[in-house]
Amino acid sequence: MTRKEFSKLNLEKQLNTIKNFGEIIGTIERSEESLICYSIDLFFVEVVYSTKEHDLLRIVNFDQGRQLDKYSNLGNKI
Repeated sequence: MTRKEFSKLNLEKQLNTIKNFGEIIGTIERSEESLICYSIDLFFVEVVYSTKEHDLLRIVNFDQGRQLDKYSNLGNKI
């Protein structure tokens, strides 16, 4: 599946795709949000949940860049 094909899916099918094919590559816990980054084929999906209401806030798909950088353990070591 490509990123473009994933984007065309409705929310239910996107969530099923994440559940069935996604591999967690990182999580970030914030005061009001939990972010989980999944790898699917050649792209990534970030799922953002509200920590207070435990509701899905958004799903963002991407293939590289700043979205992925925040899951890197490199931080300021470079």
